[in-house]
Amino acid sequence: MRNYGGETDDLLLYITTPSVSSVSFSIETTNGSIGSYSVNSSVPVDINLPTTLVTNDGLYSSRFKGIYIYSTNGGLISVLVVNRRYGTFGDYMAYPYQNLALSEYQYYAVSTGAIGATTLSEVLLVGNEDNTTVTVIPTQTVSVPIDIQTNSNSKTVTAGSSFNFTIHRMQTFLIGAPAVDISGTSIVSDKPLTVISGHECSNIPLFCCCQQIAEQILPTVIWGKEFLLTPYATRSHGPYFKVVAALGSTSLNFTCSASGGNNFNLQNVGDVTTLYSNSSYCSIISNKPVLVTQLGPSQGSGSGKGDPVISLIPPIELHQQNITLVIPGFSTITNNFINIATTTKGSLYINGQLQSVTWNNIYNSMSSIIGYGAQIPFNTISTSSSYTLFMQTRFIALVYGFDSYHGYSYSAGINLTGNDPCLSNNGGCDQLCTSTFGSYACSCHPGFSLDLNGYNCSDIDECADSDCEHICVNTIGSYSCLCHDGYSLDTNNRNCSGLL
Repeated sequence: MRNYGGETDDLLLYITTPSVSSVSFSIETTNGSIGSYSVNSSVPVDINLPTTLVTNDGLYSSRFKGIYIYSTNGGLISVLVVNRRYGTFGDYMAYPYQNLALSEYQYYAVSTGAIGATTLSEVLLVGNEDNTTVTVIPTQTVSVPIDIQTNSNSKTVTAGSSFNFTIHRMQTFLIGAPAVDISGTSIVSDKPLTVISGHECSNIPLFCCCQQIAEQILPTVIWGKEFLLTPYATRSHGPYFKVVAALGSTSLNFTCSASGGNNFNLQNVGDVTTLYSNSSYCSIISNKPVLVTQLGPSQGSGSGKGDPVISLIPPIELHQQNITLVIPGFSTITNNFINIATTTKGSLYINGQLQSVTWNNIYNSMSSIIGYGAQIPFNTISTSSSYTLFMQTRFIALVYGFDSYHGYSYSAGINLTGNDPCLSNNGGCDQLCTSTFGSYACSCHPGFSLDLNGYNCSDIDECADSDCEHICVNTIGSYSCLCHDGYSLDTNNRNCSGLL
């Protein structure tokens, strides 16, 4: 995705694995193989990709820049992407492709404003499967090609209007608008997409200086309702939190102290609100699924060293017990941290070593403690290093570091199957399990009805209300009509006619 001024000095991948034995993986582009590699949990692999793979605009020549990274021996890997330009680091954790067998995947863009009149609020779409149908409804007026599969002229799509197109595997399509914020832009596809959203050079708030921000956005079916939030250790103001509603009539509570919090309402699907925390440990609890991103402020706001960053905050449902992460070797970052948030405080081990941890309480609106947060400092790291974190309870890890007018931040470790009960034992459903927003529902095949327990299916006796003229015979899931002796069944399979 486009960095400031369309310039990228380094396009970097930091790859690690929880496996102590080597995991082999390969990297491919639309132009062929980049290479094959191996990694283990002790030492990450740093890979410098050609900067020509950055999608800087919506031109036809920029629509074939997909990158495919895959394990070749069945092992797990994690991928941190960094688009580095002098003075600005755009980073995000790349989440794996998942086909959840849905008929529709819904995503929403998350971005910010900026001081610069020409810098883009942007979202990058990457195709995972051929013939993926996409509908986009932007919240700001954008210019897009008439046909993304050809070198066609552009057309203007006004805010609130929709445009449709088809994208294929490893195709890339950048949508952006200058001097505005496209947060809340709706993206709907019939197959899973990779959606990366952010800003070419964001100011948070509108103070000097700007930095590229980027985050991969997950589909709404994986969003959640309860979030534990931790502040940046070296920043005196912020962070900010941008929240997007998956459904209309969403209410949420934002609490940062034992004395209670504030309530907010998001009336419409895709509505966005921005919350501010003054370096506190906080919680967000909503009645319907939301997406929460954490934003670090610009240095000119008086918050200390560092410019804007963005991180996806996983809901409690997606916390994990084991996380292997990488702290990238940025020589200009003098202080790195790992923030921990968990519902139950306990022993924390990093690379097998018990850590001394100071836990901070996280409250809900009823002044009850619902979680705990901590900040683990790391000194300057000149080379990239892997760390394996373990707790008896589930937790999330926020990895970050700042220096003068730049920084990085990302969430490590998200349990991407934890919020879709249909992926485990079919959700306990007898026949059909359908994922809904943060929940699921059982249903039955035609000819069956759902029992009162909401899980099992029973055969419907269609003969109790059939259209058979003579005889109805109930079968499992269906029925058939028969005739009395001396009659034959008509071609409509219902009526009977006398034999001649």
